[in-house]
Amino acid sequence: MGASSINLIAILVLISGSLMLSHAVYFSYAPKGSPDEPCILLDIDFNITMKIYENGTEVATAVRTDDDQGITVQGSCGIVSTLILRFSNGTSWSFLFKNKDGVVSLDRLVQFRPNQLFGPSFPYKDYISFDDPGIATISDENSSYSCVSTQRTEYNPVGVLPENVTFTVVSVESNIRAQGFNVKDGQFGPPSSCSADLTSTSPVTGASNSTTPTTTPSTTATPSPPTTLQPLPPVNNYTVQGENSTCIVLLGAIDISITYEANTSTGIVKRTPTFQVPPNANASGDCDSIPTSQELVISFYNGWSLTFTFDTDKETQDLASEENMSYRISNITVTYVIDQQNFPDAVIPEGTVITAAPAAGEDNFPSKSGDTGFYKCNTNLRLTISDDVKMDTRFLEFKAFNADGNANFSGNPNVCNADGDSDNTIPIIVGSVLGGLLLIVIVIFFVCRYKRNSKYQEI
Repeated sequence: MGASSINLIAILVLISGSLMLSHAVYFSYAPKGSPDEPCILLDIDFNITMKIYENGTEVATAVRTDDDQGITVQGSCGIVSTLILRFSNGTSWSFLFKNKDGVVSLDRLVQFRPNQLFGPSFPYKDYISFDDPGIATISDENSSYSCVSTQRTEYNPVGVLPENVTFTVVSVESNIRAQGFNVKDGQFGPPSSCSADLTSTSPVTGASNSTTPTTTPSTTATPSPPTTLQPLPPVNNYTVQGENSTCIVLLGAIDISITYEANTSTGIVKRTPTFQVPPNANASGDCDSIPTSQELVISFYNGWSLTFTFDTDKETQDLASEENMSYRISNITVTYVIDQQNFPDAVIPEGTVITAAPAAGEDNFPSKSGDTGFYKCNTNLRLTISDDVKMDTRFLEFKAFNADGNANFSGNPNVCNADGDSDNTIPIIVGSVLGGLLLIVIVIFFVCRYKRNSKYQEI
């Protein structure tokens, strides 16, 4: 074989290898009303390895990759854009893009039920969540995040895990291209490269979640972002015990935005910091004092609390099955304490305790219908507590008046409209078409009758 043939084969091998390395799987999410206008784009190579250990010994491993069959996409677009990849065994991988002052941060969350992932021999049925350490900044709101280099991320457990059991969740990804805001014509915006792609051309040997967006000279002024962006809040699990069993279960990521007046050198200005409900928050409550009302109290920081009140119109004797009853969150209150650390330069004196609550009759909180087992809403929900206090929830699931005491979320969920499970567009179109056809039939009927009567009059 000649030298030219060997060189040609080598070139072909290099080209084919490059093509294999650059392979990435494309995902996108578009609202149901605009299926041809995606608002989130993701191109990625990945594998996620999840392991379970009992008393320090590895007992099972599960791996999910971009080659898995049956991956479905859910999502939502807004101030926080969410893309959720759902695998066939109940595992999900969520990408949460957050836009603050034109600067985009990304947080990722892995969720699964151990008995579905590792097999029915493992009895733990509750959803378990794992949050990545968070990428501080990935791009500006008009650009796409780009990272060809291989990165390895170890996820942190969120909430309470079973005793004598530990889990590890690690994702390895490469050839990433992602954009969560301002997608134009279904195409990625200008790339903003990760630091691993910029630092050197040598192979990446270590893992890093730290990224630096590329910058280009610009004649237009851009907002000055903070040095670090707060990662999205962790997903926590809260339960309340009644006399004999668990009566309330609530799962979700919660943050609270509070507007206050600050006295600065330029005068009094309004500021709106955002506070996350931390993983070490404590849950308490009351399920027994009033038959038709139950209460969950989440306590955190020093003197802060978040209170959910659940109400139903049914009497105690009708509460045999939570799937046959409806109830709602009738009230949410937020109690917080003014201090210089959280509210610098506040006009209100330090140490003042404030409780924010909705005005009477002005609540618009989630409710569970009578033919479902629990309420579920992955999409970001913004709930107005008062003029100055707003609360955002993500991956929210709850049930109250829990008759069987089961702490798991079982049965058919009452899925919120924002998750895209209810779409009125098709019923409206079908109704309009049928209405139009009915009108045409009526017009034809009267025209024919008129002509027939005219003939009789001539005779």
